Amino acid sequence: MISPEDILRAKILLVDDCEDNLFAISESLRLAGYTEVSMISNPMRVRELHETNNYDLIVLDMQMPHMDGLEVMESLLGVEKTPYLPVLTITGNSDYKIAALKAGARDFLTKPYDLTELHQRIHNLLEVRLLYKNMSEQNRVQQELALRDPLTNLPNRRLLLDRIEKSIQRASREDQSVALFFLDLDGFKEVNDQHGHAVGDMLLKTVGHRLENMTREHDTVARMGGDEFVMLISGIADPADAIRPASDALTILSQPYKINDLEVRVTASIGIAFYPAHGNDAESLLEHADKSLYDAKRSGKNRFHLAKMIEQSSAAKNAAPMKKAWSSSRGPCRPAVCKPCAATTRALSAPTGAISNANCIPPSTGASAMRMAITSSSAAPTMSSMSPATGLARAKSRKAFPAIAMFPKSPWSASKTRSRGRQPSPS
Repeated sequence: MISPEDILRAKILLVDDCEDNLFAISESLRLAGYTEVSMISNPMRVRELHETNNYDLIVLDMQMPHMDGLEVMESLLGVEKTPYLPVLTITGNSDYKIAALKAGARDFLTKPYDLTELHQRIHNLLEVRLLYKNMSEQNRVQQELALRDPLTNLPNRRLLLDRIEKSIQRASREDQSVALFFLDLDGFKEVNDQHGHAVGDMLLKTVGHRLENMTREHDTVARMGGDEFVMLISGIADPADAIRPASDALTILSQPYKINDLEVRVTASIGIAFYPAHGNDAESLLEHADKSLYDAKRSGKNRFHLAKMIEQSSAAKNAAPMKKAWSSSRGPCRPAVCKPCAATTRALSAPTGAISNANCIPPSTGASAMRMAITSSSAAPTMSSMSPATGLARAKSRKAFPAIAMFPKSPWSASKTRSRGRQPSPS
């Protein structure tokens, strides 16, 4: 509901080439209690002033030199932030009435006019304008809330799905990969049961802050519900690029949390899936990452687990773009002489039964990309998943992982030069 005080505080701009008219209307409005009244005699500056001040009402004379009222309204359409053009026109020429209304004016007044009538029309238009602005703001807030988790203010599943699809489209155009981390907190239920839901809610908020602080500006951290979170790492050239942020996430989330007078500890398990290796849409990536998450849980928790490779036919379809992403930083490659590409080709052509778990440690020959996620059962020893220490050691090993082309200066390095913010505090 709009109060009388709201109307009197509304911002009004008077536009007339006659200084006497401006002074008369301005003084009458001030005497009526209006506190935000501005006036100008140069119609060519109206657009600029409205863009800066977003007036609630513009009282506009239609007949002025250099630029008439119709031209002013046309210019205002380019800067008005809503479909509602807040203009009351004043004219002594009846021919302007219909033209002004067609141009977007909300009302008009014919000269000569009575000040009481002018005040009433201004009051009515301001009431409608302020109601419109309130409704627009409420709709904006509701739309924002519909895409955000109410507890952490992180993107919810609906917004996450949209961002995954957009990241996939961009990665497809640029021959890159997308990594999707599905995180679940280890020990959250015990904290919630022992200390209550208020402490549990604070813990979830802090986890969200820590994850946001460790990611880059164009990455996404979302809450799926409960103690489940998702990190979307876009624009990576090689699945090996995901090892560093996964290890960092495990380390950061395992630090103690100070909540009120309590110090609590939890760890995290992470399942990781990649585009295009594990699907070409958001639901497929989430499904593979979710399955991989439970593999990490069953393997001992506090670790990350790379998703198993999809069936051979789909894997073969995805071999070309993944191999292209690997070779793009190394120039043209020939599988006959390029060991990484040859190994990847052999792995993809291996029988389905011979494809090992997607999280096995890459062979020491240095093959990257898909060979990190899939390999023949005889290529290298395998393990069920990686702890943060193991994953970080592998990521640092130049022998295990070649130099990453996309991030010469890793955004997850100690300097955090391209991260959202500083390294999070333990609390």
